[in-house]
Amino acid sequence: MIGDKRNEPDLGAKGGLGTLDGVMHPSNKYSIVIGALILLTLPSSLSAQGQAGSRRAQVFLIPNDNESVRTATQVGGYFERALARADRIELVDLAPTLSGRPPPEFEGALREARAHLQRGQEAYTQTRFSEAVDSARKALEILRENTAWIDRMPEYAEALAYLAASYMMSGQAELGEATYKELLLHKPDFSIDESKFDSSLEQIVDRQRNAIQTGSVGSISVSSQPPGARVFVSGKQRGFTPVSIDRIPAGRHVLRLEQLGTMPHGEVIEVTPTEDGTYQVDLRLTEEFQRLQSTVSEVGRELESGRVGPAMVRLGRHVQLHWAVYGIVQRTMGAIELNAWIVSIPHQRRIATRRFQLPTTEFNLEAEVENAVSALVEDAWRRDQRSGSTSAPMGTRTRRDGLAEDGDDVSGGRSSGSRGWRSLFRRGSDDDDPLEQRDGTEGW
Repeated sequence: MIGDKRNEPDLGAKGGLGTLDGVMHPSNKYSIVIGALILLTLPSSLSAQGQAGSRRAQVFLIPNDNESVRTATQVGGYFERALARADRIELVDLAPTLSGRPPPEFEGALREARAHLQRGQEAYTQTRFSEAVDSARKALEILRENTAWIDRMPEYAEALAYLAASYMMSGQAELGEATYKELLLHKPDFSIDESKFDSSLEQIVDRQRNAIQTGSVGSISVSSQPPGARVFVSGKQRGFTPVSIDRIPAGRHVLRLEQLGTMPHGEVIEVTPTEDGTYQVDLRLTEEFQRLQSTVSEVGRELESGRVGPAMVRLGRHVQLHWAVYGIVQRTMGAIELNAWIVSIPHQRRIATRRFQLPTTEFNLEAEVENAVSALVEDAWRRDQRSGSTSAPMGTRTRRDGLAEDGDDVSGGRSSGSRGWRSLFRRGSDDDDPLEQRDGTEGW
């Protein structure tokens, strides 16, 4: 069961997630908050070299602190989309695998719900409306217990449709209208199928649709452990935890949380205009992610050290990549700082390094991430194929070749550098390119 702590890993154990309580403890600073880990991996059967000179890639974006978790998740999503659009980059998303599979009992529960729904459909067709109500309600009860997997259950909307129609035809108009409202909140484009239902019911549906558009609204606050989960309300993504969501139409909704490396969570909630709903969700790690967690934590330490390390290479080899993209995200008062590397796994060396200052405004953020990815990938292609002539894979070059200067960024802003790994972002002329003398493995 979601939230049952009896089966959760020992978070205090070495290599475990020390950030699930929402605090970045000094002793385990590099433990990774799952919500900010954007991991795109490949089947073990794939080779590291892509087809026709393409590169298979995976992305890790790690938050520098708790305040950056939500931002890292958001930037990671934009980063992923930009890489997926790049020429000669093969990006295979196995997030559904890492985010957990339905438990074995799910299929049995779904079969039982389908059987109840089929009996309800038959009873409705034969005008046995009380029996149809009973069967449709039983189907819904089972489906509501499994809303974590609602994206795999088209039967949910079908059960609501038959229950609403059965209520109306049995003279329970108030219950029927309330059920149609719930159905429209879940599936706004629903309309009466006249091959199944009486066409007069379309008037009821239209009335409820208008009531939703002009009716009262409410708000909810959603948090999770670990933070950074994507929040869906009735199928629409509404942000990342922790988040407050306003102007939700009053009524019954499905609240769903998804996060890479955890089992999804789902529940039916009632939004009211008089009381703000508060929901705290404990997400469980998947077994697959638990196996990777120790290595991922080492990657965080290696990023901080400023050197390509064995864990980076080991993780890339584990999923048989050609390029592994690693980065640290930090949100400050006025900007989002993204420090990103591309590591060539076959050569065990860094082939691109850039630091970007991104805007905090939602309006400009995705476009600036697109520019950042373009610049980073351009650098990587130039070094990865130095022996031949290679055109820029993402169109016109946005910056000059090589590393950015200390504080240089795609938006033209500047910031001061610091010692440690930040010093790797310095550069002078192309003849003084630090990546020409260093591959990041010094000191192994």
